[in-house]
Amino acid sequence: MREAGLLTRTYTQRSPSGGFHETDSCSAEIAKIIKNAVGTIPGYPGTDIRAADKGYILGAGSTIAAGVYEIEDDAPIASALSALLDILPKSNPDLVQKFEP
Repeated sequence: MREAGLLTRTYTQRSPSGGFHETDSCSAEIAKIIKNAVGTIPGYPGTDIRAADKGYILGAGSTIAAGVYEIEDDAPIASALSALLDILPKSNPDLVQKFEP
């Protein structure tokens, strides 16, 4: 996603398995229609989405059997780019065609 220009520098964590948790913000109206996804975004296998109150991630310092979640980049949380929001799964895809930043 970064190589495709869908991500900007933002607060990022590394999971014990080596994955990354990029944290982005968006308006409450947009967050309400973004759906969680687990590896189902076309062209981006292995990408999971957690939105609003519909999912969670473990925070830096959390420990599981595989290890500890760590801060990778302590940058401020950035606003999600409209190109990223456009490809995320939505509860009603007809409701919004394009998002503005």
